[in-house]
Amino acid sequence: MKHREQERQRTRKEREQLERVVSAPVDVTAVERELLARVREWRTMAARTVAQGRQILRKLLRGRVTATPRDDGKVELSGQADYGKLFSGIFLATAGTSPTGFEPYL
Repeated sequence: MKHREQERQRTRKEREQLERVVSAPVDVTAVERELLARVREWRTMAARTVAQGRQILRKLLRGRVTATPRDDGKVELSGQADYGKLFSGIFLATAGTSPTGFEPYL
């Protein structure tokens, strides 16, 4: 009996968490506009001085960048980037109550 009650409480908590999160329609145009504005801002700051450019690269890059010469005389850069700070503050979903018809049945 104790195990069933614990399972029921766990299930109830999970249901309550799910009820609090409701996906909202994503305004793709607004998200794209916000991201482009942030990229423009970062590019502007990076172009001002070498020190600001390096600071931005330190925030974006994770680890080292590898430069590989190509046969056509160009150099290929490869590495990993962390875009977390670029996306911070952009909300794609809102919290609220469950829409009508989505009430769980236990």
